[in-house]
Amino acid sequence: MNNTRLTTRFQFVQYIEHRPQNMQKIDRWMKRLEAASLGVIVAFFLTALQVSINSTDINTIMIPVAWFSFVASCTLLIAVAGLHSVFTGVFPPVLLPERSQYFTTGFGALVMGWLMIALAIAAALFWGVFAYATVFDDITLLETSIRIFSIVVGGGALIAVGTALLKQALKSR
Repeated sequence: MNNTRLTTRFQFVQYIEHRPQNMQKIDRWMKRLEAASLGVIVAFFLTALQVSINSTDINTIMIPVAWFSFVASCTLLIAVAGLHSVFTGVFPPVLLPERSQYFTTGFGALVMGWLMIALAIAAALFWGVFAYATVFDDITLLETSIRIFSIVVGGGALIAVGTALLKQALKSR
């Protein structure tokens, strides 16, 4: 970890330590919930792996359902992290390469927390629809879901590449 990240993490820890006792207690409980959420993700991963390995003993339609469920389980951690921000009023340090490191407090933390919760719900619903369409062989719903996924991923890639090219062009001037 570089010096800036350590400094930001230290500031974040100090900020939490100077909060009232009930906020510190909420912070500790939310960290435990985040760890439990991580355990749920690992359990879903191991289950999906087991279903894939033992594909001869089960209905093969359960293999994609298991993997879609694993991906959907990842949203639990995102939602719990969002709740953590909402309850404590602080959003953890954003550690992005080549950018300034910071953490958000107050209204900004609430907004970020609620956005994370909304994102988690939307993602869980999306992957749930994929699993539903697979189980019930709903080709129309599956095709629509694939199109939406392709547009989101393609649009995200396009924006990322466009932003990088724009930054590179502006930097060279």
